Amino acid sequence: REYYDTSLQPFTDYKYQVEAENSAGSVLSPAVTLRTPAGSPSGDLQLYVTGITATSASFSWNQPLEANGVIQKYTLTSRTLEPGKPQEKHYEGLNRGVVLTNLRPFEYYIFTLTACTLGGCLSSNDVKAEMRSAPPQGQGPVTIVPFNETVLNVSWLPPSQANGQYFPRPTVTPQEKTSSPPSTRLIVVNLQAYTEYEFQVLSENALGKAASEWTRARTLEAGNFPTFTSSEV
Repeated sequence: REYYDTSLQPFTDYKYQVEAENSAGSVLSPAVTLRTPAGSPSGDLQLYVTGITATSASFSWNQPLEANGVIQKYTLTSRTLEPGKPQEKHYEGLNRGVVLTNLRPFEYYIFTLTACTLGGCLSSNDVKAEMRSAPPQGQGPVTIVPFNETVLNVSWLPPSQANGQYFPRPTVTPQEKTSSPPSTRLIVVNLQAYTEYEFQVLSENALGKAASEWTRARTLEAGNFPTFTSSEV
């Protein structure tokens, strides 16, 4: 004979006995204790973030209200608003908190925590974290193309890590000129013929600057060339 017991709770011990009865009396079988398999955790799983800096943040979370099994791992992941960018996994383990120290400055993260048993997983609320700004990093050198004996065409790429809103400042010795962001080109005029000049780009935000290496270039020899006025593109 078979009996199907339904509507049971996950990861719960149940004790069963069979009683056989006739007109002369009854007898009980030995008791058997069975445990239902683990299920997905249920209830609120709250994720909290504090102490946000340019590259670090502290995270903590509560245990699910109903574990419905033994928690095997907590996994902390994030996504950004950049289309097509995959999720990042930052932590996997059994702790109830973690400090992340390798985050990107000026990035807008959306963090999610999952708690998993052998029976499934429960996801937390989304937590948004906007990282603080930091000085720019990775400003490459300028490219210089002589146009005539008094004009140089100077261009550059933005820094590889802006880390905030940046403002490029091309510098030419012995004078300095600031371009209007987000310009990446400057035509320098009224220079001396066949003279060597040195240029550098300073990418600046509210937290600091990133300087490129100095790049040298020479204007052309005197001749009949078109004339230009200083401009930016």
